[in-house]
Amino acid sequence: VESDKCDINNGEASAAMRYDIITSVLDSGLRAAAQMESSSSRDFFDGIWDRIIATVDKLLLPSSSNRYAGYAYHSKHYLRIVAIVLDHLPKRKHVMAEPMLENGADRAVAVAFECNAKKENGDNELYTKAADGAVHVFLSCFMGLCQKMPSSPAISSLTNQIIGDTLDTEGQDMNDQNRTRHNFALAVCESLRTTP
Repeated sequence: VESDKCDINNGEASAAMRYDIITSVLDSGLRAAAQMESSSSRDFFDGIWDRIIATVDKLLLPSSSNRYAGYAYHSKHYLRIVAIVLDHLPKRKHVMAEPMLENGADRAVAVAFECNAKKENGDNELYTKAADGAVHVFLSCFMGLCQKMPSSPAISSLTNQIIGDTLDTEGQDMNDQNRTRHNFALAVCESLRTTP
């Protein structure tokens, strides 16, 4: 059993190192693309930006077969990737990123509550980490909407959903589901507070 934990920890460290390399390459490449775009044809770069958005969309919407592990062990890397893309993405492409961020936030909310439900059937470290990671991914997506697209209708719909659900729990016991609702509400408030 101890060797299994070592294998998992070594696997996580190896994956973290791969994500560090990917994010470094992504940051350098997108910075170069953004600089080159200002002096070159936009048509050429539109395809690149569209593929980047599609790739991050797939990252934020993992298949059901591996979504819990992704949220549990790689959520901080997802945050970094989203931040890098939004940092370099031209304003004209924000409209393309809006559904990616909204869907990523929606999926993160769903995953967090799924994980909490699975934990009720027995405490499982994977589901605890995945629920926490989902809150981080939600924050990244929601803050991206607030920072880059402050007039997006997704902001008000997600805010109404999260705050409304949280207010509905007033006076209830602080179980995992309610704690997660409160964490999402804090993420919404923090994002709105820092919105330009």
